[in-house]
Amino acid sequence: MKIKADLHVHSHNSMDCRMTLEEIAKAAKKKGIDCVCVCDHHTTDGYYEILEKSDENGFIDGVLFLPAIEYSTDAGHIIGLFMQSPITDTHNSASLIKDLCRFSFPVLAHPYANGKGNPMIKKYIEMGVAVEVANARRSKKANRLAAENAVGLFTAGSDAHLPAEVGNTYVELDVRELTANGVFEALRHARGDVYYTPSRKLYNGISQLYKQIDAGRWQKIPVVLAKIVLFFIKDIITPRKTVVMEGKQWH
Repeated sequence: MKIKADLHVHSHNSMDCRMTLEEIAKAAKKKGIDCVCVCDHHTTDGYYEILEKSDENGFIDGVLFLPAIEYSTDAGHIIGLFMQSPITDTHNSASLIKDLCRFSFPVLAHPYANGKGNPMIKKYIEMGVAVEVANARRSKKANRLAAENAVGLFTAGSDAHLPAEVGNTYVELDVRELTANGVFEALRHARGDVYYTPSRKLYNGISQLYKQIDAGRWQKIPVVLAKIVLFFIKDIITPRKTVVMEGKQWH
């Protein structure tokens, strides 16, 4: 069966996000997304909340919720899909990936967001670590680089921090069943097509505002607000088109 999976979504358990799981489910259903992966920063709080609010099969309002963690490391951001327990040594990417390979499905998240990538990325790709080949918050150029350098396993997701972003980018997977195991098997065999629609830059500005407020960096608020205005203007003049990728191939 074919399903649509947004494999990179944040919840209110991330400091730069305010979305509840119920809001994520509602937004996903509106866009026809069957499965979301909650990838909060350095915490498994989302996992425990999923356990509390989902049914026995992991569904909230008809949407399958999968747990994950997004780590900041010396090689950039790395996601542990299906992660249920936090790892303490997270800055060292080599150690982290070793542990993630044992306990989850490691993914290099938006590895070329800066336009060139970290020197260690190629090494991890050659080791067989999955690559996020499309992220709705990243440019087409950055995503193309990720796709071109991905060797085998790949994922994609919206990196949503606001309801309007959920489902902007997703993988259409061919699964045996709509379960965590079904999604895992499809990803492990690199089966699926990617649909990428860039999110509005305004949303990134709003999540950065949340982050500065939570951190108490009040002196940075005026700068962020100025960026939000610029993002709003840029969104008005920049067209947003959906790109369909066969597997991880851009066309």
